[in-house]
Amino acid sequence: MTAPNDANEPGMGDATPPRWWRGGAAAREDVRTAVAIHERFAREIAAALGRVARSDVHVTIAKSEWMTFGEYLAGIPDPITIAQVELPGADDGMLLGIETGIGLQVIDRLLGGSGGPPPQRGPTELELGLLGELLSTMVAAVTDVFGATLTGAPQITRLTTQPQLLRPVPPTESTMVLNYRLTVDVSSPAEGLVSLCYPTEAVGLLLAEAGRWAAAQPTVPPDPVLRHLVEDVEMDLVASLQPSSVPADDLRRLRVGDVLILDHRRDDVINLSIGDAVVLDGALGRHGRSVAVQVNGWRVARNALIKELSQ
Repeated sequence: MTAPNDANEPGMGDATPPRWWRGGAAAREDVRTAVAIHERFAREIAAALGRVARSDVHVTIAKSEWMTFGEYLAGIPDPITIAQVELPGADDGMLLGIETGIGLQVIDRLLGGSGGPPPQRGPTELELGLLGELLSTMVAAVTDVFGATLTGAPQITRLTTQPQLLRPVPPTESTMVLNYRLTVDVSSPAEGLVSLCYPTEAVGLLLAEAGRWAAAQPTVPPDPVLRHLVEDVEMDLVASLQPSSVPADDLRRLRVGDVLILDHRRDDVINLSIGDAVVLDGALGRHGRSVAVQVNGWRVARNALIKELSQ
């Protein structure tokens, strides 16, 4: 897959309308579905990078939403290293990126260093190659997400630290973006983002795989004994907003009565958790004079939750 010439590339002012997959509540449901089938992706890259960095690595969803490709390019962190990935069966492929700073800290550990603060420079040719290897590990995890919907193995066709040079789709094309927060417990805890950008064609394959996966799940009848044991047990259900990045100096200056602006948007998903397990998706709202959460869907099967709580 090659990037189109700039002379033939559609611009933001072109008359051709963007291709949206679906709109409104259906679009939000598509995002939730994509996040759910990427849970294995998050676990696999955490384990793989943990082995490379010889440290505990945690991968959690930071933000997920539909946006145009132009908005994606404008909002990604700088510096970042991005791989353009060919997805056999989807002409537009996808983009997979990692913040260069966190990537260099992982590489420092790989090469025997302490994983201290990243250098204030771009990657060397050797480091760029190693960053490509890290992204190749993530591409392998993406393969599992798509399952049988792909006609071949995904491959990195281009690696760059200048994402503005990548044009797999026009700037007005709608894309689904999943951002994951990567935390590595090194000499000083390091944190950065991993970004996945799927054009609409790839999203169609994702949703098709999600439908096949759901259809293949066995239906487990409720266990009346287990239900009786747990139905009166009170559990702490924790509602969590999306994490927010706040400059340390802003925190230092905070005073009683100050307003702290969070990264969480009104339409962002709220995670409802019991212990360490996220069990429900919710949306922020209000009921009378109280702040409330509207339940939008289950992350786990309800019968499986009862069984888990009874153990």
